[in-house]
Amino acid sequence: MALSLVLASCAPTTSTTPTTPTPIPTPTPPEEKEEATVLISGEIGQEPYVSPTPVGSDIAYHGDLTIKNIGQEPLVFDIVEITVSPIKGKSLRMITSSTKGQGFRIPPGDTDMFDFTTDGYTSSLLADAKGSPLILTVVLRLNGQTVAGPFMATLPELWDLPNYYEKFTKGKKLAPIKFL
Repeated sequence: MALSLVLASCAPTTSTTPTTPTPIPTPTPPEEKEEATVLISGEIGQEPYVSPTPVGSDIAYHGDLTIKNIGQEPLVFDIVEITVSPIKGKSLRMITSSTKGQGFRIPPGDTDMFDFTTDGYTSSLLADAKGSPLILTVVLRLNGQTVAGPFMATLPELWDLPNYYEKFTKGKKLAPIKFL
């Protein structure tokens, strides 16, 4: 799988009629969201990020997503699009696509896992959030069309998360991602 990162600006929408800001919904169990024939769940932790430039180091989000096909037909998509964004400000958009150009195929009842990290963009995302939570959005696409999603979750506070790698070294559980 190839992973490419794009830092994009989310322009605010304009309207001629006054609008009331919409509050961010608080995620509630269950920790999985079902849409059509897809069940998505995930877990998240923090990891140290060491910049390849002299800027230094940072702490980043690192998450694992599990996509389960609960339908009767194969789930076929060629892109997993993951966006992490504050309510206002720049978004981090991550695209996972097949390196062989064949896309992804999940047979009925099977799952596939995808991971993501905010790397060196974490400080900018948190600064733009100004204390508000970050929003995780996941969309599955096929030939540019949405197959499933968007699936949305409010990310937990970064500093409260366990170290991602202790999942492997110490058997620690990561924090659940609670999809709305």
